[in-house]
Amino acid sequence: MIEPKSKLNLIESRRDLTEGSIGKNLLVLSIPMTLGMFLQMVFYLVDMYFVGKLGSSAIAAVSMSALIMILLITLGTGLSSATVALVSRAVGARDLTQSSHATVQSLAIVLLLSIVVGIPGYIYSESIYKLMGATPEVIQVGLGYLKVSFAGTLAFLFLFISSAALRGAGEAALSAKILGFSILLNIILDPLLIFGWGPFPRLGVDGAAYATVISLGVGSLITLYLLLKGSTPIQISLQRIRLDFRVIWQLIKIAVPGSAETFLRSLARVALMKIVTPYGTAAIAAFGIGASRLDMVVTLPTLGLSLAAATLVGQNLGAQKPDRAEKSAWVSVCWGVILMFILAVTFFAFAPGLICVFDKNPEVISIGSTYLRFTTLSYVFLGIALILGRSFNGAGDAVPPLITAGVALWGVQIPLAYFLAHHTPLQLKGVWLSIVVSHMLNAVLLIPWFRTGRWKLKKV
Repeated sequence: MIEPKSKLNLIESRRDLTEGSIGKNLLVLSIPMTLGMFLQMVFYLVDMYFVGKLGSSAIAAVSMSALIMILLITLGTGLSSATVALVSRAVGARDLTQSSHATVQSLAIVLLLSIVVGIPGYIYSESIYKLMGATPEVIQVGLGYLKVSFAGTLAFLFLFISSAALRGAGEAALSAKILGFSILLNIILDPLLIFGWGPFPRLGVDGAAYATVISLGVGSLITLYLLLKGSTPIQISLQRIRLDFRVIWQLIKIAVPGSAETFLRSLARVALMKIVTPYGTAAIAAFGIGASRLDMVVTLPTLGLSLAAATLVGQNLGAQKPDRAEKSAWVSVCWGVILMFILAVTFFAFAPGLICVFDKNPEVISIGSTYLRFTTLSYVFLGIALILGRSFNGAGDAVPPLITAGVALWGVQIPLAYFLAHHTPLQLKGVWLSIVVSHMLNAVLLIPWFRTGRWKLKKV
């Protein structure tokens, strides 16, 4: 750890997010965060683009694998929210020793999760595919991809959580740079390993997974080096690393409802895929392109705003400025509404062309275009829910987003999708309509809950 005087100097040398213009502070955080999310979006799109060259079966296989791996992201998302909450509160209170200590405890949890999830996932990959109803063709194409992805669990979670700690400390630009480098490396490795260019082996779909794991591993090593070097507000000393079960319990209390919320969302995607699967490979591919890839185009930029809101809420609560924390959240919401409206109009207008980028099959284009034109109707509500949900998480109060997501997804979306798909002429269109209704309901439930202000009293 660093000495108190140097800690103080380090704080003063960086922008104080608890003072000055909220709009400027939001820009300082959200621009690099949104850039990082944009780069991540490019990665997903390029990954699908190269895999798409191998045919619709390859797209279907990777799409199903992506939905499975999203279940892993649920663990990372909950712990990420908990890490941001503790680190941002500590930084807001000008206690960098505690922010570094909280980060170490988060990374200890990451190591345990990597063992508990990665090894069984690798062993039972084929059974997981069968559970989702994958065809033998899809399993044959995608099994290696899923196994390699599970093998890279540690690299994924380490980069995910260490980036969250940096964001909570206000180091959004550094986090974005590391993420950007990892994504650039992934984009370079994708065609080399998928198609076997030059001296590289032709690995097909598996090559995409290897490229991802290698790039995430490199990003994790870079982050670890910077944390140990002591050039960020979070400074880890190997000599002073110790487990603190009190802090670990704090992290778990925040992470569990956060992970549960993301798990419900991920499981809902899997349930929707199960409803879509009987309609054939074209429907699976279209849903995969729309839900797993193009939806990222929509959510990632807004997620950048929501991550910025979480940091501002946490740091301002740590600085004992709850009213400023609330105002930061609502400013973020206003910006998110404008952004989502622009994206909705764009996606509605250019839906066929967007699907065609990934698959030129006329049936896939038709189904995918319908999906986009339905779901754009709820983009604004999706943005509101994302930002308010992250603002709750930044305060360390992950229960409200969990409850509203549970009601919207499993109380309404899944039952409605099943009913409309199986018992009305809407069929697939009914599935798309259920997504719209769910997004709207989630936002409508979150707004009054956030306005009560009880999250301001949450202790972490």
